[in-house]
Amino acid sequence: MVTIGTDGVIAIAEGLHHVPGLSVLNLCNNGMRDEGARALARNLYRVPRLSELDVSSNKIQDGFTALMESVGNLRHILVLDVKDNCIGAAGAEALAENLHRIKHLAKLDVEYTNMGAVGVLAVLRSLRNMSNLCKVRLGEGSSGEGIHDARAALLTRFPDMILTGYRE
Repeated sequence: MVTIGTDGVIAIAEGLHHVPGLSVLNLCNNGMRDEGARALARNLYRVPRLSELDVSSNKIQDGFTALMESVGNLRHILVLDVKDNCIGAAGAEALAENLHRIKHLAKLDVEYTNMGAVGVLAVLRSLRNMSNLCKVRLGEGSSGEGIHDARAALLTRFPDMILTGYRE
């Protein structure tokens, strides 16, 4: 498989001003890393109509916080896929802090992000007011104190929601 790497992601990010009507951006498995994530974060405002963002499998760690702050400003995001990045609990907190700003989010994938039980709990709690959300993939760390109750409360409020990756 050929990837564009960090430099390629930076070039795409810096060229987003040429495609302001872009609705889908799939940068899955491209070796983005933190530097690419930060470049993307600096330029996402240039595509205000973006409805789908896939940055999965990119070895993003510390750059995830800046990326989530930027994604929080995109009001039309429907699908957000960040799976298979090592965002940890700090990244999960950044995600949780910005989710309320993404009013139309319908699908969220945070599987294999190494966020642990604390991060999963923060994300679950932040989903309470996400009325359009219909599918969430959690993954590892989705068991622990408080998670069962947070999951139950979420599914009581949104009985049609599909919540996968959860382990009792």
